[in-house]
Amino acid sequence: NSTGVTFATNNSNNATVTQADIVTGSNDVVHIVDSVLVPTSLTQDLVQTAWGSYPLFASLVVQAGLATTLQDPNATFTILLPNAIALQSLDDSTTDLEATLLRHVLPGLHPSNLLVNTSLMTMMTTADGSTVAVTVDNGIIRFNGIAVETADRVASNGLIHVVAGVLP
Repeated sequence: NSTGVTFATNNSNNATVTQADIVTGSNDVVHIVDSVLVPTSLTQDLVQTAWGSYPLFASLVVQAGLATTLQDPNATFTILLPNAIALQSLDDSTTDLEATLLRHVLPGLHPSNLLVNTSLMTMMTTADGSTVAVTVDNGIIRFNGIAVETADRVASNGLIHVVAGVLP
């Protein structure tokens, strides 16, 4: 049993094993840790990571004046990034673009494996102070009823979950 063992990376990112030696198959053993380990070589922040696949979102973040916040190396966020089709409904004429984008930002790290283990419904507070309902149905995570399409894109200061729409 290796509970209490701590893994560390060169960038002072540590995770302690809270549950060890969970057998999940004939050759599989899982250890649950208390935080996300970020690889030392990971250098792209959330905005840079978004530029790669979702340049419209990244440009809206810059337009709304949120780039500095979401690039802060001392802060961690989970972005609920609307997919490419949903992003087309947003532009610089969107009323209160900053608030709309902040409604898609959760302070802290919220990896999908922890969200799947939530109770029937959990409420989370977004960076604009509003709340979103997190539900899980048949393994599909939803925020205010909008499904996560791609989970856990890792950046140096957080995670991105691509969602199927713009959060109301």
